[in-house]
Amino acid sequence: EDPCERARRQAADEALADGIEREGIEAFVDRWEQAPIFGTQRELPPRVQDSLRATRLSQRPVGLANALRGCGTGVMPSLWDRIRELDRPVRLVVGELDTDYVRIGRRLVEVLPRADLCLVPGAGHAAHLEAPSACAELVAGHLAP
Repeated sequence: EDPCERARRQAADEALADGIEREGIEAFVDRWEQAPIFGTQRELPPRVQDSLRATRLSQRPVGLANALRGCGTGVMPSLWDRIRELDRPVRLVVGELDTDYVRIGRRLVEVLPRADLCLVPGAGHAAHLEAPSACAELVAGHLAP
């Protein structure tokens, strides 16, 4: 929502995109995997971590850079002023350790007329990878008649 924050995010994403193109995908993935937001992923089984890393390394630097430039939160329009228009049941599934997304989820529940927030115990930013069964149950429970 905040234009200054959006501009900061856009500049940060542009710098990140430049770095990906300049240094390559492996250097980017090495740094990305050490970000605090992904700390809980270091608790995943080694085979899952290896699979995640392989997927990340398979990305094309130009594609990833362009995604940041064209689809990053700094360039996408804010929809907070229109979110109340979504008059559908919404289930927000968030890892309980992902404090930023828990905060956003709580705000969304206040704004969305038919939303509920489900926190996945012990999970962080990638709850679907860290606790797939719990996430599947939450989604299935929401879709059930």
